[in-house]
Amino acid sequence: MGRDGAPSLSHAKWSSEIAAGGPDHTPVIGWHKFVKRSKLESSCYLVDGCVTFVCGIIDLNGNDRVPVPPTDLVDHLGHLLECTDGSDVSFSVGGETFCAHRAILAARSLVFKTQLFGSMADAQMDRITLHDVQPAAFRILLRFLYTDALPSDTELVKDLESSSATDLLQHLLAAADMYQLDRLKLMCAQKLWDRVSPETVAAMLFCAEMHNCPELKKRCIDFFVEEKNIRSVALTEGYLRLMQGFPSVIEEIRARLVNALKSSTSDYSAEDMLFRVQRDETVLQRYALKEFRSCKRLQGRLATVVACTRSIDLLLDRAAGWEVAFPVSAETFRAHRAVVTSPVF
Repeated sequence: MGRDGAPSLSHAKWSSEIAAGGPDHTPVIGWHKFVKRSKLESSCYLVDGCVTFVCGIIDLNGNDRVPVPPTDLVDHLGHLLECTDGSDVSFSVGGETFCAHRAILAARSLVFKTQLFGSMADAQMDRITLHDVQPAAFRILLRFLYTDALPSDTELVKDLESSSATDLLQHLLAAADMYQLDRLKLMCAQKLWDRVSPETVAAMLFCAEMHNCPELKKRCIDFFVEEKNIRSVALTEGYLRLMQGFPSVIEEIRARLVNALKSSTSDYSAEDMLFRVQRDETVLQRYALKEFRSCKRLQGRLATVVACTRSIDLLLDRAAGWEVAFPVSAETFRAHRAVVTSPVF
């Protein structure tokens, strides 16, 4: 195809010949020498190093074939999950109930097989309570077990309440790791990577390290050590959490950072940039410590208010010291002047 998008008629060829050219000597249709490389490279068909070939295939036996519709097994299994016909187990997750079929779950996950058909107590229970997974994540996980697919990005947003799509995908990746669903875990990793940014990469790296996803971990570290991302990532709360939870990952990042900067054309030396990152880490730790102390002071004040409230409640229950009475309808309420005249009341 030429640069104008129109097919080339001068190079069009027709073939009905069969040549044994496959890697396993299977019959293939085509030509061993379609066009010379030198001629192709100097032609107008080379665009950004790529050539587009337009192929048309005519099936001469097409009229004799019996039309077979595409498989609808996934649709039927998805409907089975929704209508709960024949379900023999239910899961209570965060106050929500999910019905399912033991045989399907066991066939898809070795963890579910052990849980539902092994020697665990859950094998004898019709209702199982799960504490380590969120309802939205478990709903998507169940649908994946039945349909082998994730919802689209539009449908994914519908499953959200207060959390973001990134948070939901991290919870779903954790659930996939828990039930040893490697395909689902990698699908979540890809969707997370599609949403990566300097603000989210540290949290994604924490999730990847926590739930054994080296594919996502490698990409997050590669993103981090890019010079344009280094300092902005080092000042996020996710990076602080990463420092506290996985110091070994921080050391790995620093080592990669030094190697990357040594081979770059940056105005900063590797030692200078590493010093800047470590300084940013110190600032972040001091900020976290300040916030922690502020939180502790707030908790102390709240405890004092709660203690005062309890004391006032006790004072109201006691008959001693009453100085004023309020007749309301047929009842009389006694109280203390100092309390009812305070700014609180």
